[in-house]
Amino acid sequence: MNIFRLPAIKSTFVFSNKQHQTPCHSPYLPVGKTSLFTKYISYLFFDLSTLPKEQVISSAMLKIYFNAPPCKGDPPALLGIQALAKPFEDCYTNYTSKPPMLAKTLKRVPLRKNGCSISVDITTLVKAWHAGKLMNSGLALVPVELETCGVLLFHSSNTPDHSRHPLLIVTTEPSKTNCYERKEYFSVGKRAGFSSTQEVWSYSIYSFIVANIGSKNTLVKLQASPNQINFMDEEPEIELRPGQIRVFVSNFFTRYNRLTFRLASQESGTGRIKIWLQARV
Repeated sequence: MNIFRLPAIKSTFVFSNKQHQTPCHSPYLPVGKTSLFTKYISYLFFDLSTLPKEQVISSAMLKIYFNAPPCKGDPPALLGIQALAKPFEDCYTNYTSKPPMLAKTLKRVPLRKNGCSISVDITTLVKAWHAGKLMNSGLALVPVELETCGVLLFHSSNTPDHSRHPLLIVTTEPSKTNCYERKEYFSVGKRAGFSSTQEVWSYSIYSFIVANIGSKNTLVKLQASPNQINFMDEEPEIELRPGQIRVFVSNFFTRYNRLTFRLASQESGTGRIKIWLQARV
């Protein structure tokens, strides 16, 4: 398990009664509505590039800290958190140019009456960003209780106290890949024998491993097929002495593979081999 603590790398806010005014490097983020029907919306952005792509996100918590005082007017009971469809820029974005939000991502968060911060589970959203299913343009903190005339005040990414910057805490786990293994044993004679035909085109990677577990030198060759009927040899044919082991990997993309084997020309009697197919879906 790995835990990543990602501070917001930019933030800003916009307000409706001065639609062309552009806040810049604000130390606080207001969210809510005043008695003059001025609406305040704030924005946050977290850089996820440090999260390893091969890791699976198990949780993601947004933590934002209240300013002092935490609210002007009547404190609302709910806060809205919503994903942005397009990016914002501090010192450039204003109410007129504010980015659109993704409607289906709105999360209504109940607010406690006491406490210096709030934590919100946004795992589903961060997973979508991390997987590339949604573009990470940032988050909006929006008023959702318009009957209340109150503006919440949070610390921004420009607050001098870095310990109060908005924070995204992401927990990851190693990815669990689906692996497949098949083992077979065969006696080897003068006439060519064949392993089971394996359908391999759904595997992301695979190998055949052959061990000579008998006392006779054995010739082994990989074969490829589109239909389990017509097989093509893949050169070279490898001679395995007793105790030797060798990996066989196809050079072609075909639906089916198998191995063919026989005793070396100087040998007589019966040999013995073990074959593994090891694959990852």
